[in-house]
Amino acid sequence: MMNWTPEVSQPSPRVGSWVEGMHPESGSPEYGQRYRWLDQVLSPRDVPKMEVPDVEWTAITSDVRLVQHLLALYFCWEYPTFASLSKEHFLKDFKDGTRRYCSSILVNALLALGCRFSNQPNTRANSTDPATSGDHFFKESLRLFHLETDHRSLTTIQALGIMSIREASCGRDSESWYYAGQSIRIALEMGLHMTNGTGNDDDIAVRAATFWGAFALDQLTATVFLRPTPAPKPAIIDDIEASLWIPYTDDGVPLQRSCEQPSNVRSVYKCFCELSELVHQSLYILHSPGRPLTSRDLLGIYTQYLDWYDRIPEVLRLGHNFTPAVLFAQ
Repeated sequence: MMNWTPEVSQPSPRVGSWVEGMHPESGSPEYGQRYRWLDQVLSPRDVPKMEVPDVEWTAITSDVRLVQHLLALYFCWEYPTFASLSKEHFLKDFKDGTRRYCSSILVNALLALGCRFSNQPNTRANSTDPATSGDHFFKESLRLFHLETDHRSLTTIQALGIMSIREASCGRDSESWYYAGQSIRIALEMGLHMTNGTGNDDDIAVRAATFWGAFALDQLTATVFLRPTPAPKPAIIDDIEASLWIPYTDDGVPLQRSCEQPSNVRSVYKCFCELSELVHQSLYILHSPGRPLTSRDLLGIYTQYLDWYDRIPEVLRLGHNFTPAVLFAQ
């Protein structure tokens, strides 16, 4: 039987005193200038400006601009690689204070990962120790996770995936594997892999994105740890959002405007899904008990990888697009 107990200690209580005195300059003109480009990264296409949310999504800091800054760093440099959430749906509910596609556990997980792209002292649990970057947000996300009586929700699945990526970025592979395993297990329990087409368009899109993120991440950890995956092969989804990619930096200022380019999120995400499907087949061939490995199997899967690479859209080829997600896929 699989042991789902992580090799980590229970989360410590929330950092109660961290907020106080952490951003005394937040009302200064310089502070406002630092984050003046946030709206271009975070505003959905049909919303002209990212307004201050009505809900305090994290108990760790009351600095709303810092929260938005860290989210912008995540969506610029990490998303949509192994993303289990839909950016547009998440940001709309984040702004509106709606808990359908946004939650405190998910926001804190995203902030913990966003801190990995920042050198600012106020993104660390200990401002003088870079190794504590994002630890306070991560512990808060863990605290909220352990308070849940039922983990079966889209935002919890998404948060576990983000937590897995964050722990991997910190070099904690076993913890990363644990959170990825929890994410795909809950997704399967909720039946997200079954595409019955019921529900409204928003629900279908977010459920599909949630499963694909959990599925792709599970393929990664299965490859690293050389274990077969229990996830069934899902169907390729087509309805993925497209938006402009802006190279937002930790200084709050984009790089040269000439670096802006179409993100081609839909094409990138679909390529990741198809690649995850191939990895799934590879793991089945390599690690299925009682099934001998043949040269025909190896040649067949190798040919499929070559075909996948040949089918990559021209807009995602190097020289046409150089967003982080495209470079990762290449």
